[in-house]
Amino acid sequence: PPANDAEWETLRQTFIRDVPGFQSGIALSAFKTMFYIEWSHRATGFVISLTFLVLAIVVFTKKALRAQIGKHILA
Repeated sequence: PPANDAEWETLRQTFIRDVPGFQSGIALSAFKTMFYIEWSHRATGFVISLTFLVLAIVVFTKKALRAQIGKHILA
């Protein structure tokens, strides 16, 4: 995220220019709220994806664990 109000304003102007249908009259505080909602949504998705990847790597590298899980899936 931007560090100061000038960087926030630059980012807001970039959104107004580049995103079709973006509200040009949006207040900076509303823009910050929208930005942080989107940022937290993406960060949550990243953490979930990373967790799934780590668990998949652990399961597929441990032969005994893979066999044990396979029994439960096929049962």
